[in-house]
Order: sequence, then C-alpha cells, then structure tokens
Amino acid sequence: MAERLDFRKLRYVVSIAQAHSITAAAKALSISQPALTRSIAEVEEELGIQIFQRLPRGMVLTEEGEKFVNRARILINDLDALSKDFRSGTENARKKLRIGIAPGVYLTLAAPSIADFAAEHLEIDIVTSVGRPQEVVPRLATGEVDVVLSTTYYMSHWPDIVVENITELQFAYLTRKGHPVEHQEGIPEIEVMKYPAILPASTDWMHQDMAALNEKLSLPPLKATYVTDDINLIFSLLRKTDAYFPTVTTPSALVELSNQFNVMNVGLPLANRNLCLAYSKTRAVNPLAKSLLPFLREMINIPQPY
Repeated sequence: MAERLDFRKLRYVVSIAQAHSITAAAKALSISQPALTRSIAEVEEELGIQIFQRLPRGMVLTEEGEKFVNRARILINDLDALSKDFRSGTENARKKLRIGIAPGVYLTLAAPSIADFAAEHLEIDIVTSVGRPQEVVPRLATGEVDVVLSTTYYMSHWPDIVVENITELQFAYLTRKGHPVEHQEGIPEIEVMKYPAILPASTDWMHQDMAALNEKLSLPPLKATYVTDDINLIFSLLRKTDAYFPTVTTPSALVELSNQFNVMNVGLPLANRNLCLAYSKTRAVNPLAKSLLPFLREMINIPQPY
C-alpha cells in the first residue's frame, strides 16, 4: 500500500490543516469533498494514525497529525523548490525573500526597514506573513519562510534555529494624551491597570506577564477588553478611549510614540526580550535574508558590529 502515499495526497493533508475544513480545502484544491475525504482516509489507513479530529468547529490536527504535517510541508516545499530551480534556473529562483513576523504587531515596527530594503532591491519579490510564533517559526524548517523577525524569548523554544540580535526591547504602557492617570502620583501601573486593556492577539507571553503583574499588585485578574494585532485599530482605541496598551518595543520607537501618546515606562523585568532575526540551522540561508539585517539595525540606530 506504500504506493498510495504520494505527493498529491500530502498536499491534500496540508491544505486541510491550513483551512481547518474539508469543504474549504476541497474548494481550494478544485476537487470534490467526497474524493478529498476518501484520500485522507487512505493516508490515515496507510500510516496507521489519525491525522485529524473531526470537531464541530472544524478539522483539528492530532499530535501525530501535527508531526506528519510538519514533515509533509518540508517535503512539499523541497519538491516545489527543486521544480522551480530546474524550470527557471537557480539564480532566478533566489529572487524572492519571504519574511515571517511574529507576533504580528512587529510588522509596523519593521515596515520602514522592509520598504527601504525593497527600494534598493527592486528586482526582488518580498512576501511577508504574520501570526503567532508557534505558527510562523516552524515555517523556517519547512522552507516556507526564509527569515523570521521576532524576539529571543520565542526563539528559545526552537533548538534548530540561529538568531542574530538587533536590539534590546523596552516595556511601557501607552495611553492617550490627557489620560486620567497621566499626572497622578504613586505607582503608575497600579492606576493604569484599573482601566480597559488592549492586548495583541499573537503575543501569548504578554498576556501571561500581564496576568502575573496583576496578581503581584493584588489587582483583579486581567481581562483584555480589546484584543487585536491591527496597529491602526490599537492607536484609534488609544486616542478615543481610556484604554491602555502594554507594548514591548525599541527605545527609538518609544521616543516616536511619545509624540502621539503618553508613554509610561514600567520596571517589568524583560529577561531574554531582544528583537532578533532567526534563520533555520537545517536549511541553507537565503543570502537576501542576511541583507535585511543592516536595514533593521539602521532603522533603530544600532551601530553595526565590527
């Protein structure tokens, strides 16, 4: 039965894992839903494992299914790269830089650098993808992204990557100008945390750290009133409500933000919180990914290493 497990069926499994739905995957693959269901059943029978759990909210990978899909993605991307190399030539195949950004709010921070990089490399296609680190970082191993912009806190969870630090990050609260706590005396975090919180959707550790800080200060359990990665929405909420936004960003970005918002620096320990670029140890690094680093360092005014 081994001949039944082919690349076509691997693509089917990966498509369902991405769509979390047989119906959506069948539409994307232009095949019938019964045919797709039958193919997945054949793969599960061949492997002797259950790849998906069928739940009311959709198709969810089992633990074994997640391992299988991660390996399948590597094989599919390697096959696609091999095909592209021989169709277009290796030199042309490298004219693309795929940048993963996790958490998604760092896209705004990196946008000027990526734009400057694009202006100097007009011959290069640039593709960005954002999301939670647990979704974006594994794509380094599969070859779906060439480099990931994130923090060293997240990178410590994956042993098969190498990082290059860009700068240390600082923790601060943002509120609107004229916020009620702006001129209050005492411990500012105790006062501001009584107001509604805005938290980024793809920064899990921020939720955990904020909950721990609430407990330390004997405040009620943290409940985010607004959860979003859209920086424009975050800024609009800050300007029009009394909500606060806990942010971890570069010192130079905080200086710029202080022109628009009230910035309260908080003495929350930020162990292992550096902005960094991450590459896979198990795959050849796209030279274009290395070329992005100087643009990021220039943006945040960090001297180049000698």
